[in-house]
Amino acid sequence: MDYSTYYYELAGFSTHRSYQLSCGAQALSISGVIVSWFIFDKFGRRPLIIYGMTCLTILNLIVAAAGTDTGNMTSMTVACAFMVMYNFFYNVSIGPLAYIFAAEVSSVSLRAKTVAVGTIINYAFQCMWNFVLPYMFNPDQANMGSKINFIFTGFSLMSIFVFYFYQPETAGRSFEDIDEMFAAKIPARKWKNYETEAMTMNKKAYDDMKGVNVEHAENTEDVV
Repeated sequence: MDYSTYYYELAGFSTHRSYQLSCGAQALSISGVIVSWFIFDKFGRRPLIIYGMTCLTILNLIVAAAGTDTGNMTSMTVACAFMVMYNFFYNVSIGPLAYIFAAEVSSVSLRAKTVAVGTIINYAFQCMWNFVLPYMFNPDQANMGSKINFIFTGFSLMSIFVFYFYQPETAGRSFEDIDEMFAAKIPARKWKNYETEAMTMNKKAYDDMKGVNVEHAENTEDVV
């Protein structure tokens, strides 16, 4: 739960209520992951990560703006409510998608190392933020409070542009398709509608088989 429970206390909630809010946030996190099972293949990876990051950017901005009025309990309640909602949108989009992309876009020979290095970097940044955040929002330190989310809003906004230009659509693609599109230097925005050689060959084989079946049926009718 990181420092969310402590933050809710700083916002003015009781210890018991802060703990309940943190439990609710974790329940939404689990719900988001479960929902993601059913939508990743249906809607595709690229739209979910781009729209997901857009939602996270908006949520960060709302939390930051609402939390600036620390003397207004209504504003702080709004900030905390959107912080709780953040957990769902994160875990229905980029949270689990990061691990999926690491496995799908890496080459076969480097897949294990890619996932391992990505996980190490992820935990390294988590350790860094766990160390830095208390100094940023504690009242006796920088006392930034919810204004920290202005920083994360900037990071999220930059991520949207990076994902738009460099995040390919891998849903429904085999590893061979992905390797071919990388080798052909297909722009990430055009992956969804790109027809690989394997797809072309399979379509041709299907058309040939369909033609053989039609011809066989016509010959059978002539004999009858």
